[in-house]
Amino acid sequence: MRVTLQPHPATPCAALDALEVQVHRYAGGGLELHFFAQGRTKDVLWPEGAAGERWDRLWEATCFEAFVRPVGRSAYAEFNFSPSTRWQAYSFTGERAGMAEARGMVPPETRMRMTERSRVHHVRLDPGCIPGIPADAEWALGLSAVIEQADGTKAYWALRHPSPAPDFHHPDCFALTLAAPEAS
Repeated sequence: MRVTLQPHPATPCAALDALEVQVHRYAGGGLELHFFAQGRTKDVLWPEGAAGERWDRLWEATCFEAFVRPVGRSAYAEFNFSPSTRWQAYSFTGERAGMAEARGMVPPETRMRMTERSRVHHVRLDPGCIPGIPADAEWALGLSAVIEQADGTKAYWALRHPSPAPDFHHPDCFALTLAAPEAS
């Protein structure tokens, strides 16, 4: 399925015309995301390559994000993907509570494709290997992005913006439901 992210009303984005995400869930807990940024991509600050290492505070620059929560539970995981290929995963026990680096994950597969007017960031990961995120459960998904423009301003994109200020952790941001994978 393909969904559209919207910039927060308080943080308009002059550089991009659209930001969409193609989502596919695999049996066994795999999740594949394609973030499609369209517009004047040369007016976005894209972090440079960094050999796929784990890194904190990626949201301080251009970054794509996914939040995964089993339906009916408060625990969730946050995944940050930099266009540099740096990444990070955190687990939470509740809304912004009990934050810890998610351990035991295989690094996500990432690749980037760019044209004059678009940039696609592809990510394949396994959220189901994180304690508290069962691979066989129905998931609520939040998708978001921080886009830093060449002038240094940041735009915050998400499926939904329920708060006056950008807040990707808000429960209403988990706006997409992914059915549990069918048993093989």
